[in-house]
Parts: sequence; structure tokens; C-alpha cells
Amino acid sequence: MIIKKIHIENFGKLSDFDHEFKTGVNTILEDNGWGKSTLVSFIRVMFYGPEGDGKRKLLRDSDRGFYRPWNGGTFGGTIEFEAGGKDYILTRVFGATAKADTFDLRDALTMKESEDYSPEDLGERLFGLDRDSYKKTAYIDHGNIKYQGVGSEVGSKVSAIPQADDLGGLDAAKELIKNYLNSHSLTKAKGSLNIQKSRITELEKEIGRKVTLQGRIDDEQKVMSDLRDREKAIKDRRRAFEEEIRSLNKGKERAIAKKVLCDKNNYAKERKAATERALEALGGKVPKNEVITIAEGKIAEMELLSTRLDVIRESGEDARFERLERRYAEYAPTQGEIADKIESMRKVRELTLKIDNYDDKLTDNKNLLDTVLEKGRAAKYEALLSTERKISASKGPIIAGGMLAFLAFVFIVAMYLMFGNELLYLIYPAIFLFAVGIMISVLGLIGKKRALNEQPPEIDEAEAQRLGSEIAELTKAKAEAEESLKREEDNVRNFLSRFNYDYSRRDAEDYLHSIKSELAEYREDRVIRQRRTEELADIEKAGLEASTAAVIALEEIGVTVDPELSFKGSFEEFKGAITKLREKLGNYKHCLEEQEKAEAEFAEYQESHKELTLDTLEGITKTQEEIKNRLIEIEGEMANITEGLDNIAAEKAACNRRISDLDTEMEELSAKEEELAGEKESFDEEKYKYGIVQKSADYLERAKDSLIARYMAPLRCSFEKYYDILNGVGKNGKGSDYLIDTSLGIQKKEQGAFRDIEYLSDGLGDMTGLCMRAALLDVMYKDEKPVVIMDDPFSNLDEENLKWAGAFLETLSKEYQIIYMTCHENRVHQ
Repeated sequence: MIIKKIHIENFGKLSDFDHEFKTGVNTILEDNGWGKSTLVSFIRVMFYGPEGDGKRKLLRDSDRGFYRPWNGGTFGGTIEFEAGGKDYILTRVFGATAKADTFDLRDALTMKESEDYSPEDLGERLFGLDRDSYKKTAYIDHGNIKYQGVGSEVGSKVSAIPQADDLGGLDAAKELIKNYLNSHSLTKAKGSLNIQKSRITELEKEIGRKVTLQGRIDDEQKVMSDLRDREKAIKDRRRAFEEEIRSLNKGKERAIAKKVLCDKNNYAKERKAATERALEALGGKVPKNEVITIAEGKIAEMELLSTRLDVIRESGEDARFERLERRYAEYAPTQGEIADKIESMRKVRELTLKIDNYDDKLTDNKNLLDTVLEKGRAAKYEALLSTERKISASKGPIIAGGMLAFLAFVFIVAMYLMFGNELLYLIYPAIFLFAVGIMISVLGLIGKKRALNEQPPEIDEAEAQRLGSEIAELTKAKAEAEESLKREEDNVRNFLSRFNYDYSRRDAEDYLHSIKSELAEYREDRVIRQRRTEELADIEKAGLEASTAAVIALEEIGVTVDPELSFKGSFEEFKGAITKLREKLGNYKHCLEEQEKAEAEFAEYQESHKELTLDTLEGITKTQEEIKNRLIEIEGEMANITEGLDNIAAEKAACNRRISDLDTEMEELSAKEEELAGEKESFDEEKYKYGIVQKSADYLERAKDSLIARYMAPLRCSFEKYYDILNGVGKNGKGSDYLIDTSLGIQKKEQGAFRDIEYLSDGLGDMTGLCMRAALLDVMYKDEKPVVIMDDPFSNLDEENLKWAGAFLETLSKEYQIIYMTCHENRVHQ
């Protein structure tokens, strides 16, 4: 993403303000109080909307109140930006409340309204983060530079960068396991195991009433026993009469009795035969239920181990590891070697700057030498001109004096020839003029001679020689620096060529950091592969042990199993065999119960009809008349017996009702005992499963930590790169002295121990925060890059670190557009 232009109509103290931005670093140098923080806040509010609506405690807490125009007017402005390959024009006007705000987004090419973004999600979709997370990464205010951790959104974004499907699957599995553990909890009120445990406690408490009920039943049965004794005595009499009647009738009744006895005997024999067949189906041996349970548990354990085996085998990233193996198996440089090459690149930068400095000094000294030489030549020329001017100036007096002397001489001669000595006084003035002319000529000749005798100034040979010496020394030093530069570059070039990288000053250090990052991944992957191999071996060993235990248990109950086949995943056949075995065992128990019931009924019938045997069911000896008379007598006696039995029956009925009620309660308690047994068995099975799920949750957590830790290498590598650039390699420690954990917490190694960064100085804390923010941006954004806004982030850096701030900004600007605010010229990015 790139911001191209902004127009602030009115926002805080800024009014009718326009500014255009370019790619790379955009530096705004203004004095304190100009409105730099207001400008960066305008950009944030335009994308995310005003923050702190509804807050009344402090004016600063509300953007809407704090940045309301100082001089009135329209509250808002316009931003032109590029995102996703399209250009947009965003115009927002803010009212007194959010309802009064207006939002207008247009396609810059067609000027039609765009629905690509809405006012609610503009910032989050452009920058991929909510407001708070954005302020912790790409929005670097001078008041929140120090790193104070990241929010959940940044953490999840970093954790999910690579292999999002892996993490998503782990999180989904963890959520399912969490829901299962919550729904089956032993401690939570609604947990099924807790409910089941409470039910078991309740059932045990209710079953404790059996002792009291049994005492009441015993009392009632004692009463019933007395009634039965009386009844028995009467029935004995009636039985004697009935026996006599049966003996008398010896036909129908005896035949019926014989049939009942034989039927019960035959039914008992049939039930016994069915029980024997059920036992034969079990192989002639009744398996123990606990052995079956053990076998089922071992099969379940093998299934779980087999699943884990498949998951671990499928989780390997062989393609990436093989690529790294091909590159680094033959030669894997140490961190020290890479650090040496990075140090060489640092020297290359220093030597480049030094050579440039030598060039500048050579240019300056050559210019100075030229100036000295030119100045000497100019002075000499000026002296010659002055001499010529003086000679020219002396010619006038010589000529004038000569002419005056000549004219005076001519006048004297003429006067002498014309008048002789008579008018000699007339020639005295001429003689005076002749002397004056001679004097003027002599003075002109003296001036000419002096001009000819003046020597022109010489060139400053000492200065010229000094400058020449410095130029020679600088030329030699430059040659040595160029030789050192070539040596360092050859060192790095030869190293990079081993990994198929073409050397260039611009990209070499990035290549070195890339190799460093890949080596870290390669070594970490080797460790992970080794651990996975060891874990696979442990699982296979545990699987074979579980398979062996399952085979032993299954053989004990008569099921033959191939151990190797069972551990490879063919469990259905054996589970089906166990199911059939349980069915056969249930059938055997049912047949045995039916047999015991039939034999008990037969024994009870025999016990109550001891006189009925096959030998005693033969004919009678009395005559019909005797039987008839005897029957009449018996009939009278039976009437009395019936009356006595009716009375006892009424008493027994009342007692039976009481016993029945008590038996009903006892049956209910017996049913609850069965329910208790089932609940305990179910509780133990569910508790066992619950333990397995808990262990699975632990393994998933370890797997997630391992997976996340694998992807921390790019973040650590990026942090170390920026830290080394900003701090200078070898100055006050390196980026490798910092520890970044999977929760994105950061600590610094001090005196042999890692300590929280809140103990760092302001300058070092700001440096750490800047590097961590830059590293987070690198790993969070692979395609569309956000705009990085910096409000005087280097205010706490000392002079030494400020030298590297430009390199830091330059490196960051290769990937991001940077809006950089400062109020100090020494912190301006050149």
C-alpha cells in the first residue's frame, strides 16, 4: 500500500494543508509545535475513524474532541492512496458524533464510488490489523516506541503465517478435545463423569437401606413362617386326605401329576443341554470378563498408537527439508562464518564510505593546489601589469621633460644667435625651463628603472608541496582501501557462489541473512526429524507391546490374532470377534440361568410332592364303595380344613402384601445395585477414555508449540538483521543476544541470563522496539505492504546509534513506504 497525497481541510491546528508523498522515505522536518503528531494522527483517523468516542475523563482520550478544528470549519480531509493495484480517493468529514460522519471512497481512475471498503473495516482490511494492533506495529508514535508485547490479533497473524492449515487443524482438534473434557469433566457440575460419580454416590447411599429392609423382611417372613407351619399342619392333614383322594381316584390326578413331574424334568434336561451347547460355543471354557476388558483396552490403545503413527508420518515436511539438505548437506557454514561474512559486508560499507571520503578529500586538495598555483600565477601577472603600468606612467615625464628641455634649448640658441649678449637676461627663464625639463626626464627615468628593478611575487611552494604530499598520501590510502574492499568483496563473493548467489553490494547482506535463516531452519528441521524418528520408534515399540499384551489376552479367551497385522490397523475383525464372544458369553449366562431356574422349579416341585415318583404312580387297592364312603367322610373333614386354610390364607395374604411391598423395595434396590455396577463399569471406561483424551490434549499442545517454534526463525532472523543494522555489528551487543519466545515475548541476555526488556535504557529500549516492529511487519506481510508511520522514533538514540539510523530507514524503505517526522536536522534521513 502507498499513500500518494493528503489534503487536510481542518484537523487540530492544521488547516488547508496539502502534501504529496513518494515511495521510500518521506521526511517531514518541522519545529516542535508545528503539528507533526497531528499529521500522523490525521492519517490514522482517516483509515480507522476517531478513537475514544464516549470518553469524558480526559480530552486526549477522544480523537473527536482533541482534534476538532481550532478555528472551526470542515472537520476532515482527503487521502489519495494505492492498495491492491488500484488507486483510491478517500474523503471523510467528522461531525460532533459518529452518526454525523460522512465517508466517500472513489476509484481514482473512474471517479465512481467504490464499495471495496467500508468505514467500519477500511483500516483492518488495508493493514490486516485492528486499531490497537496497528498502533503496536506499523504506527510508531514517539510515545509508544518501546516494545510491550503484541495483542492476540498480531500473535495469531504471526503464528498462522506458514502452514495455516496445520495450525488450524491443531486448533480445531484442541477445541474438540476441550469440549469433550468440559462435557465429561470430573469436577464441573455439568460434566458427565461428575454427574455419573454423583449418581454412583447416590445409588450407594440408597443401597445402604438394604440392611434395614432385610430386617423388616426377616420379621415378616418369621410371621409368615409361623403361618406356614400352621398351614402346613392343616395342609398335611389335607394332603393326607388329598393323597388318599388321589390314591382313590388314581387316574386323572396321578396322570396329571406324572405329566407335570415329567415335563419339569424334561425341561430341566433341555435347559442343561442348551447350556452345554453354549459352553461348547465358547470352546468349553468360560472367559473372564476382565480379560475381555483388557483385550479391548489394548486394541483401543493400538488404534490410538496407529493413528498417532499416521499423524506423525504425515506431518513431516520432506520437500522443504530435502531442498535444504541438497543445499547444505555438503557444506553447512557455522554461525561464526556467516557472522564473519556479514562483518565483511559491514567493512565493505565502511570501506566504500572511506573511499568516497578519500575521493572527496582528493578533490578538495587538488582544487586547493590548483587555487594556490592559480593564485601565484595571478599575483605574478598582476605584478607584471603593475610594472608595465609604472613604465608606461614614467614615459610621460621623460617625454614631457625632454620636450620642455629641447624647446628651452632651441629658444636659448635662437635668442643667442639673434641678439647675442645684449638680451642675455631674456634667456634665463628658458634656462630654468631647460633645467626643469631635464629634471622631469631624470625623475621619469628613475621611476622606470625602479619599475624594472621590482621582482614579481613567487608561487607559495611550501603550500603547494604540502598539498602535493597530502594528495599522494590520500591516493595511496585510497588504493589500499580499494584493495581491502576488493579482498572483502571477494571473500563474500566466493562464499555466496557456493550457494548459487550472485554477489552485489545491495543484495549480498540479504543473501547472507537468508542463508542464516535457512541454516537455522535446516538445523531445526534436522532436530525435529530426529525427534520424529525417535518418537515413531517409541510409538512402534509401544504398539508392539500393546499388540503382544492384546494377543496374550485374546488367546486366553480363545481368539487367535496375528500381532503384526493387528498393529498395522486391521482391528475390525478382532473387535468383531470380541463382540461375538461377548454375545456367546451372554447366551451362556442366559442358558445357565434358565437351567438353574428349571432345575430349581423341578427340585421345588419334587420337594413339595415327595410322594410323586414314577414308582408310586400305579393303581389303587380299595373298592369303589369304600372310596365313595371314604370320600364323603373326607369331604366333611376337608370343609373344616378349608375354613382353617381360608383364615390362614387371609393372614398370609396380609403378610404377603407387606412382604411384597418390602420385596418390591428390595427389587428396586437390587435393580439399583445392577445400575450401580453398570454405572461403575461405565464410569471406569469413560474415566479411562477421559485420561487418554487428556494425554492427547497434552500431545497436541506440544505439537502446536513445536510447529509454532519452527516458524519463529524468520521473525528472529528479521529482528537480528534490523538490530545489527541499527546498532552496528559488534557495538553494544548483537541481535542474537535477544530471545523471542512463541508468545512473541522478548528478553535480552545480560550477564549470562535473559532479562525482561523493560529494564533496558530508553535508547536501547527504543532500538529493540523499532527492530521488533520491523521484524513483525516482515513476517506478517508477504504481499501487500502497509505504510509505516514514524513520529520522531530516534529521539532517545545517542550519536553513535544515530549514524546507523539512516541505514535502518534505507533498508526498511526497500519494502515499505515510510512517513518520517522529526524536529532535529541531525535526525533527518538523507
